[in-house]
Amino acid sequence: MLVLRDDLRGERADRCGANFEADAERSLELALLIGDRYGEALSRHDVAWAASLIADSERSVSEYERAIQVYSEIGNTAGASPSILNLAAGLGWCGDYGEAFRLLDEHEALALEQPWVTLQMEAHRGSLLLRAGRLEPAERHLLLAREHAQQLETAPYAAYIQVRLAEIDARSGRLEQARAGLILAKAALERLELPSSVAEVDALSARVQAEMQNPAGARHSIAAATASLAASPSLELSTKFWWDLAAASALIGDAPAAHGFAQSAARKFCDEALAMRADLAECYGRLPWHVDAFAYLAGREVSLTLAG
Repeated sequence: MLVLRDDLRGERADRCGANFEADAERSLELALLIGDRYGEALSRHDVAWAASLIADSERSVSEYERAIQVYSEIGNTAGASPSILNLAAGLGWCGDYGEAFRLLDEHEALALEQPWVTLQMEAHRGSLLLRAGRLEPAERHLLLAREHAQQLETAPYAAYIQVRLAEIDARSGRLEQARAGLILAKAALERLELPSSVAEVDALSARVQAEMQNPAGARHSIAAATASLAASPSLELSTKFWWDLAAASALIGDAPAAHGFAQSAARKFCDEALAMRADLAECYGRLPWHVDAFAYLAGREVSLTLAG
């Protein structure tokens, strides 16, 4: 799936819905009925993808693992490539970086020298490194990924990668460069009609503007982010989206708004953690924006800046 699992899930869920889930389940039933192992592997991958659309992380992870196992049993290790990449992204989204990087190393050993695979590998590794807070190697991999995306003319990948590069700029203190990168990314995502991702960019932009001591710009971005949600209440937005809005609001002195956004982040975390295996829920709870959101609600002092 997934350069950025939390971004893509909401977009795809809006477009696919429950029909894809039902079709995937039926395909798996038929493959098991006739003993088609290759069909079983393909179907388990689709079931895992469908489960991710409805935020059933436990089912998604389980089915990706089983798909990879079936591919191994039938001797088609290359066929497991999409499942390995998606599982790595899913585990990384939950905060299990050790297993996610192990899967990417396993995938790299397959030596699938294909341009599209190369793009995904660079984008996945860079996104995971960023999520894990390893900014310098993350930037190297994401710059390579952006280059591959531009060569392959894959506009969505290029736009998502631009967002992450802008986040690296912000977390490295390069706020003006981050602001400019987010403007470019938002324009591209608007052209692609990806409202969830546009809203996520607005939330991050609000935080950047707040750190630049531009309260008017921060309020404008907060209003844009919340307007997207008001226009489409079904948008799937990440816990980080809500914490970015909370931190931005706190930085510009709007404590009531900050408290409300932090509460939304906490509620979203609880809903998502309940759909995870216990070990993954524990990893997910250690992500810094979750720790900060709960600490803020408890009245403890937390860092509100992206650089920490």
